[in-house]
Amino acid sequence: MTKGPSLAGSTDGKAPTRIVEEAIARKLMAAAIDTVQRGSAARIAGALHDVGWAIGGKTGTGGRAGAPMDEQDGWFAGLVFDRQGKARLA
Repeated sequence: MTKGPSLAGSTDGKAPTRIVEEAIARKLMAAAIDTVQRGSAARIAGALHDVGWAIGGKTGTGGRAGAPMDEQDGWFAGLVFDRQGKARLA
């Protein structure tokens, strides 16, 4: 049986290392959530509304140079934030 992580974001039992200042991380989080609420991913903005969580992320299109739009690939990269604003799922 595989032992799960003892701390969020850590598989070795050590505390996670902050790589971005907290103020910057909060601005990035707000920008990702705003992108979902007002951008091309707006249809999923309310997906977690009933549980008080939020989703933020970015959509993209591409992958086939010169191909028409209906033949391009679409993608979504996102984070799900709990009620306290902590990223829980990617």
